[in-house]
Amino acid sequence: ILWGAGLTYQAEPAHYLKDIPLDKMEGHDRVRKNPLSYGPFMVSNIVPGESVEYVPNPHWFGEKPKVDKIVAKRTSSDTIVEALKAGTFDIVNKINVNSYPEYKDLSNITLTSAVSRSLGYLGFKQGKWDVETKKVVPDPNAKLADVRLRQAIAYAMNNEEVAELFYNDLRIPANALITPYHASFWNDKQEGYPYNPEKAMQILDEAGYKDVDGDGLREDPKGNKLQINYLSMSGGDIAEPLAQFYIQNFRDVGLDVVLQNGRLIEMNAFYDMVEEDNEDIDLFAGAWQVGSNPEPSGLWGRHSLFNYVRFAADENDKLINAINSNDAFGPDGMDNEYMVKAYHDWQKYAMEQVIVAPTHYRIELTALNNRVNYWDADPMNYDWGWEKIGLLADTPEKAK
Repeated sequence: ILWGAGLTYQAEPAHYLKDIPLDKMEGHDRVRKNPLSYGPFMVSNIVPGESVEYVPNPHWFGEKPKVDKIVAKRTSSDTIVEALKAGTFDIVNKINVNSYPEYKDLSNITLTSAVSRSLGYLGFKQGKWDVETKKVVPDPNAKLADVRLRQAIAYAMNNEEVAELFYNDLRIPANALITPYHASFWNDKQEGYPYNPEKAMQILDEAGYKDVDGDGLREDPKGNKLQINYLSMSGGDIAEPLAQFYIQNFRDVGLDVVLQNGRLIEMNAFYDMVEEDNEDIDLFAGAWQVGSNPEPSGLWGRHSLFNYVRFAADENDKLINAINSNDAFGPDGMDNEYMVKAYHDWQKYAMEQVIVAPTHYRIELTALNNRVNYWDADPMNYDWGWEKIGLLADTPEKAK
């Protein structure tokens, strides 16, 4: 934890891997075909891209596993509902929430849920990355440099309706850049930017963004045409209607927001454009899955390449440094009261400045066939406890 990168979830066996050159390790047989295990099960067979078979690890120190084999398989989200009905799988972890209405009432499964470490957000490009100095360089003339414009955009987004219409209420409108997964540091009382188009329009009026020519769309404070490019990613049935929903939200408060290049962009091309600070990007829809340590410098700090919005300010540096300072640790370990306050102070500042506009926290679902006797949905126990899982019947239960 003092190192700053969070918990090491997967220990690597030095005695087994230390002599392999780093540039050869990823494709080495000791990684791809014959990895070692420190857990209750060990790999017995791998079919690349298809399945991994595990058997009990004879060197495991703890409780004896309840089953003699686990087979983990990849499958298409298009066929998962039929597979659940047929009892093809005992456990489907992180099941696709888009199909929720089709499997939520199946008689042969139990659903468990937990808030994930993911955070969706709307990003505002406010500068560039300096490759030589390896730091963010803000542009005071960027189209979205005005914090009032960013606040108005945040208030214009109807994240509550998006959660209901597009995600079957399996996403939670976000109020901070820390997730509920990190409950100790997340400020659940912070208001954030709930949907409030009237407040958005009031902010825009006061900031001088007014409809000068009477076309229903606002010009900038100097009276110039204001068109905001929105970069959004393709993929899945809801990608296009979701992007258009937000665009309509923005138009409802008089902002002319258009899809960049007039279309959605494939994921790899999307991130290439974002990382390279494509000069046409004003807004982009992004998401992060954070680690066990929510310390914010890695995503929102001045010296982070992953600070894709390129926001930097002295106050942001100061508040992030407070989280990472020696003051956070006393003779008996972490000073919890100090650390909670430091995180809350930064969260408040990040929202006031709208470094990004957080959209949703995500709920992850796991579907269990009724013959499975145990599952711990606590995110802190994810991927642990497999030795406790047993089966109550010889064959999986099928849906009635």
